[in-house]
Amino acid sequence: MISDFSMTLQNPKGLLSQEDRSRLAPGIEIKFSLQMNGSEEYPLGTFYIDRVNVKVGAETLSVEGRNISGKLLKDQSFGSMNIFAKNAFAYTLEAVLQSAGIENYDIQQPDNPETAWQVGVEFPKDMAILDGLSELILMSRNWIICETLDGQIVAGSTVSYPAAQINSKYTFSRGADLFSRGLVRDDSDVYGVICVHTDDFSVEEYADVEPNSDWVVASKKTLFIKVADNTPAEEALEMAHDIATRIATSGTIEAFTGPFRPQLLPGDEAEIIGTSTRLLGLITSVRHTFGRNGFMTAFEVDSGGRKGQPRLKDYIQKLTAQSKTGTVKRL
Repeated sequence: MISDFSMTLQNPKGLLSQEDRSRLAPGIEIKFSLQMNGSEEYPLGTFYIDRVNVKVGAETLSVEGRNISGKLLKDQSFGSMNIFAKNAFAYTLEAVLQSAGIENYDIQQPDNPETAWQVGVEFPKDMAILDGLSELILMSRNWIICETLDGQIVAGSTVSYPAAQINSKYTFSRGADLFSRGLVRDDSDVYGVICVHTDDFSVEEYADVEPNSDWVVASKKTLFIKVADNTPAEEALEMAHDIATRIATSGTIEAFTGPFRPQLLPGDEAEIIGTSTRLLGLITSVRHTFGRNGFMTAFEVDSGGRKGQPRLKDYIQKLTAQSKTGTVKRL
């Protein structure tokens, strides 16, 4: 959800920034957009400056920054406003965003607030709000939270909410549309069994992984995933089966480079077709490069990815990481 940018700008005679004054400073909002041949502007992202690096006498300067998720959600912690009473899931999510001062958001509203799924949560006071939002989203079945290129936070079901269905599927020809820059095959995150459990194992659900390749994996190599206290057993079982399905196809990550494609987003599905090979997975990272040296897009594809869901490796790390700030509790 966090995106960043870095750019080098011409700074003749200190016009943009110098020792005693600067038109660029940390916290300033920058919006990137693309316009070609008289077309409509295509948004490339909304960011806030983190760092401006100016060398005295140099003709250029460098600027770095992050998007709203990185600047306003990751940098802020819950503090004393860390308890959110049980309410419809959408309203709880909305309350967390409002606590961070986020005003531009779009959250799928319940059809009937009185009968909608109710969730309350207590976050560790020193937990980053972005991490808390991630924990909250993990409690849902099909929901995602993302930031659009025009700077809006969107949350909703990838099944029933069109605004949350931002990702697409693309098919590329290897060696023609794009070129491989590197390939990693690694079974370190491939398992035979998934166990989803609470801290005290009062809830403990298992799912077997059906192998989908010719790799040899120890049948009892188990991934233990700890979820929030008071998680219902049926939710834990659904999560176990979902992860088991994704792990069955995981293990391959390939990096590509090709012509400038501003429409590509993390979370898009990619099908890479070669003369005798086929890679189907999720685009997990995208890096656009443009300037005097031309225009180019580089991206990575994870074979264990699924549309509308985070990269499997990140998902597993998030679920299994021992929190340094304490445990999220459902109320």
